[in-house]
Amino acid sequence: MESILVTNQYLKIKGSTTATIRETDILVPPIIVESTFLATEKSIKLSPTATGGLKIQPKENGRKLKKFRIDFPKALQKKLGWKPGDTIEFKSKKNRIVINKVDRANHPSFKNPSLDKKGIPIPPAWMVQAFTGIPDIRNFLKSGPKSVKKIIQTANKWGIDTKDLRNVLDFGCGCGRILSRWNEYPHVNMTGCDLHKVAIKWCKRHYSNYSFYNGTELPPSPIKDASFDLVYAISVLTHLDEKHQNSWLAEWKRITRPGGLVIATFRGDDFVENVIGSPERRKSIAEEFKSGGGISFNERPGWEGVFKSFYGGTYHTREYVEREWGKHFEILELIDSGQFINRQNAAIMRRI
Repeated sequence: MESILVTNQYLKIKGSTTATIRETDILVPPIIVESTFLATEKSIKLSPTATGGLKIQPKENGRKLKKFRIDFPKALQKKLGWKPGDTIEFKSKKNRIVINKVDRANHPSFKNPSLDKKGIPIPPAWMVQAFTGIPDIRNFLKSGPKSVKKIIQTANKWGIDTKDLRNVLDFGCGCGRILSRWNEYPHVNMTGCDLHKVAIKWCKRHYSNYSFYNGTELPPSPIKDASFDLVYAISVLTHLDEKHQNSWLAEWKRITRPGGLVIATFRGDDFVENVIGSPERRKSIAEEFKSGGGISFNERPGWEGVFKSFYGGTYHTREYVEREWGKHFEILELIDSGQFINRQNAAIMRRI
């Protein structure tokens, strides 16, 4: 299993943890940073080992460590035979950290994961990174139960009592951050789907009391008409262009029962203003809103090796959501940035 010690209050590193290589950098798991010399050293040396791995050591005037990120140029990747999307393992010692590429499907964290204090399997950090952007399971564990609570409160507010929830779809379930926390509602039949086939394989193996299927780039899905009382998609339409978005909105309408709810998060005007730090990026998105009729989509090379090229970064104005998503559903409520799950906005919609 991944060497993470779970206690009632916190997690701490025991020996190793994992991450995924990005296009031109490596994100060092925060739990490694906090428990090693990286907590104070901001300048490091990165060098190949005799066994084909990488070694991190403190070095004055060396590579800079910025927000857990180490530059990992293509030339060094090629030298090691590594590429974006590969899984790597970090092992910490007294004055160095050793990184090695691992076979994720045969790694102990995939086959025999740690359990949280409720006995629920914890996905490996490299898999969590694919969906949260950071190889850190701590927020993953904290946010899941809160998200389920928020979703149920929203369903109750708009006329679906908890006891009447029978069939729910977590569209874009990842490695089960939210879905795995429906364990307190055994009467609900949960289904999850995602494009990340390895994550779905992991979920099928370790969350056997739920149903899963592999997602596809475009519909149709293998689901019968009017199957679900509730469909939620957290940070899904934030990654799709207009063609893909409209296709899935139509598909969600098909598989949701009349009167059922669809909840989808988006990144609206207030998200752009309050969350995006770069003035240049905010200006660029505003210009794209004007030229694109309220939607901005850009390719995200940072997902290389994890998701296919159609998976990017998307922003929507509230007016766009009301106008375009309203062609498929009755828009019940648009929730401000930061008031639902994570920092995104949310659209609460009813299947008519």
